[in-house]
Amino acid sequence: MVSGINSISASSVSLLFGVGSASATDPASSAVKLLQDATGHTDDVMRTGNAIGTIIALASEPDKKATLFQMKNAVREYTANGEYTETATGEGAFSSDEQMALKTVLNEQEEAKGSGPNAVRAQAYLKALEDGTLQSYNMSDMGVTSTLTKTMMYYADGRVRGEAGTFDTKGKDKFIADYITIDTDGMMRDKKTGKYASIQQNGTEFTYLVY
Repeated sequence: MVSGINSISASSVSLLFGVGSASATDPASSAVKLLQDATGHTDDVMRTGNAIGTIIALASEPDKKATLFQMKNAVREYTANGEYTETATGEGAFSSDEQMALKTVLNEQEEAKGSGPNAVRAQAYLKALEDGTLQSYNMSDMGVTSTLTKTMMYYADGRVRGEAGTFDTKGKDKFIADYITIDTDGMMRDKKTGKYASIQQNGTEFTYLVY
């Protein structure tokens, strides 16, 4: 179908489902901090099983870390009353890879508890993660590009007044036409394999998942 398929690492999967050796990272500190950053609720540890192990494993792989969007070389403009804006255009993620992974696992676990087509899809996702068969594709390698123009608005004293952003995404419609079909239950499927598929967006970064 495409080249450059990246599977979730076996070490990450084994940590997620409680198999294999533990990470050297101290889960008592790292896990709580990541959960606080990602969800705001430390009691979510009880709902993730050993999923936090995957997050710790991802955090130890710097080559897989997302590049977070930063307001570099922002252009500042002032208004007559001293208020000002800073606008920058660039690429980058809104959340770290480990935060995104944790949010996804939490969401899929909740969906899997229900019934109907979306619950079945979520169960397939979790099983693929357990089996090590979940496939992750960087959509920038498949013709999808995106940039974000972000504007931060400030009062004259420097307090944040608000923010706004617009995405300029190219190639997504063609990607969907080339690789995706929708089944009778309304679920997204990979055209070539017939497996479940989904598109994950993190800032300007798009990932195609097949499971």
